[in-house]
Amino acid sequence: STGCCVSDVWISSEKHFAFIEVRTVTEANNAMTLDGITFYGTPLRVNRPHDYVPPAPDGLAQIVGGGMLPAGMVPAGMAGTNLGTLMASTKKARRVHIGNL
Repeated sequence: STGCCVSDVWISSEKHFAFIEVRTVTEANNAMTLDGITFYGTPLRVNRPHDYVPPAPDGLAQIVGGGMLPAGMVPAGMAGTNLGTLMASTKKARRVHIGNL
């Protein structure tokens, strides 16, 4: 989708590492391909945080940005659940650790 995929950033006070949160699990998965990319002459480490929780296999992880769920993507028994609740349930799967800043 359009727009910035990063929804939140936290940088350590020493500025040696950061955590970013992106809109979707797919975007977090795509970020893993950036591991080793050179930033100002230094290769970054891009990986999952230690508290990473894989997404549920029931389609919940396919939440897209902009507050919309694709047709048929609301898991059984969760119809009527608000988007904030759904996003909270995938938060740890949408976080990325960036090291070696």
